[in-house]
Amino acid sequence: MSPGMTIANPTNTSLLEPEHGHHRSAVSACSAAMMEVNEKFLREQEQQQQQQEASRMQRPSMGMSRTKSVFAMPLTEAMSLSSLSGSSSESLSEDSPPSAATHRQLASFGAAMRHQLRKRHCSDDEEPDQEDENDNHYQQQQQQQQAIHFDSGMRKVMEPYLRQARSLRELARSRTEIKVDASIAGSVGVPYTCLRQERPFLFDEHSYPLHSILARALSVPDLAYIHQYGDNDYQVLQPLLNTENRQVFQYAYDNFVTSFCLPLLHSVAIAKDLFHWAGANSGAEATDAPTRCDSITYRYQAFPTIHIARPGCPAQPPRCATSLGHSIGCLFFHIPLTPSQGDAAVFCESHPGKEDWHPLQTKSVGMGYMYDGARCLQFGLDNTSATSRVSLEFCVLLYREERTSSPRSFRPVVNSNTLSEDFYDLCTPEMLQDRFAAAGPGYYEEAVIDLGRQPAGLLDAVRRKSRKLVTPDGRFGVPFC
Repeated sequence: MSPGMTIANPTNTSLLEPEHGHHRSAVSACSAAMMEVNEKFLREQEQQQQQQEASRMQRPSMGMSRTKSVFAMPLTEAMSLSSLSGSSSESLSEDSPPSAATHRQLASFGAAMRHQLRKRHCSDDEEPDQEDENDNHYQQQQQQQQAIHFDSGMRKVMEPYLRQARSLRELARSRTEIKVDASIAGSVGVPYTCLRQERPFLFDEHSYPLHSILARALSVPDLAYIHQYGDNDYQVLQPLLNTENRQVFQYAYDNFVTSFCLPLLHSVAIAKDLFHWAGANSGAEATDAPTRCDSITYRYQAFPTIHIARPGCPAQPPRCATSLGHSIGCLFFHIPLTPSQGDAAVFCESHPGKEDWHPLQTKSVGMGYMYDGARCLQFGLDNTSATSRVSLEFCVLLYREERTSSPRSFRPVVNSNTLSEDFYDLCTPEMLQDRFAAAGPGYYEEAVIDLGRQPAGLLDAVRRKSRKLVTPDGRFGVPFC
């Protein structure tokens, strides 16, 4: 693709074609305005988080359990934490988890969490009658939708599943060059740590109508009620197997990624001075340092993973993307296409090992999240609402082609207690070859941004390497598997 080419309008079913200059200018102005809105929104989010943290410190009994976090523990202690809470001699109080026999009867993470939530809702009544339970069922659902607090009882129930998720995460780390004896919260061998902070952002749902385009492709009036049009996810997503239906949505998704997500990520990286370090001669030979006018390649998922949480659907146990085969260099985007609140939302931790569970929620379409899904554990609860959550999930990796051929694509840490360790600024060739890339071409697409362009011209600076859209396969999940 030539430098003057951008992604076509998502409603256009032709191949990727050059757009007119006045349209690019309008979209560029819209993107610049959205950048300003996102900066203001992030400042407000930080202020709210500070206020919530201050309120939580004043009321320790109302929020999370004031126990030692896995974030502050050595790896060996964190891995053996469950053995302390799983003792057979432990009495079953109101805050205690069900016994081993009860766990076998519940037989799943979702059932265990549902059991604990119901027990906590009934804790105010000594012996609730059957008719009282029926009368208060709707009220309990509304309370559960409003706020879910992960107290000590909830954490004890979650611990066996978290133990397995931590083990799988450590197993994935052991296959890399990262020192497995280091804490999961550390940054040893992890690329672009400055970009891994969880960031909510806003986008214009009229400029990027992903929800309406997907609804039309699936012949569904409202994605929130998609569960009424099929008994399972494969049935409702089956229209995407039709090339014409799929490509209309795929154009819209590709346009959203290349004209909004990548410029947003690039602007954050510039603000964090990431590419200055990546191009600086910091400990490597002068021949390894690229020129100032080089470019950054963004490798992104060619088709998003579509998640549907139906009313009453089973919960998803804790997991992270590296345990599924993704590279540790993946940054993840979570884009809800329907309102996502309460137990219908995805829950995750803000930093690997911190386990400060919180929902990635939104009241309406037009809000998304960028987070470290490669390392942060995430899970879903039973959806007790009357509507479905439909969301898109996709990942992005950053690398510099000039540096991937060099064995010294890192800089030494100068602001750390471990001065001898190395810190990777961008992805190395080994990081780019995860399980999905090794299975063959077609999972990732690539776009290039010239570092010589100013941030105001990022939209025009994004150059997609390929003119064709890939045909999704089983690696993208339902309905292609």
